[in-house]
Amino acid sequence: MTTTTESLWPSDFGEIDTKSPVAILKEQGAQLGRLTKNILTGEVTLTASNRVNNPFMSELEKSSHKLGKVFIKPSSYAQDTISFNFNLKASALQDYRYVLFVIEYDIAKCYPLKFHLTDGKYTNIKDETEFQEALKEIFASDRTKKVIQSLLAQSTTVKDSN
Repeated sequence: MTTTTESLWPSDFGEIDTKSPVAILKEQGAQLGRLTKNILTGEVTLTASNRVNNPFMSELEKSSHKLGKVFIKPSSYAQDTISFNFNLKASALQDYRYVLFVIEYDIAKCYPLKFHLTDGKYTNIKDETEFQEALKEIFASDRTKKVIQSLLAQSTTVKDSN
């Protein structure tokens, strides 16, 4: 006798009304590849399902999470957040990756999100438009351009010597 298990899931999970931050970052990573003839690419990697592994958090913040001092209300539980690195990847340099920034947001909604910069600072981003504006600003920053110039020069040198 065969029995069929009834699905208890809803038949529809609703419509997605915004492009996810990860989708935007992947598109921009591909754009960097096109601009640099794929010498460099922008790569999006999942950092962790909790904030403790965020490379730009201070040691005090990390130890507070480990000790549970930050977990005051359910919405701040670490498992409720997801974070991604945006890396500049140089294939010619043995896939060297430079973490340009980290984004972090609630797993149940993409915005608002935290935009962690490499200098340890972060900014809160309220929506997709603000996120794209922040990306444009960081991509055009002197620091980003210098890192890209350096990675391109080193990649070309390594490529030419092979």
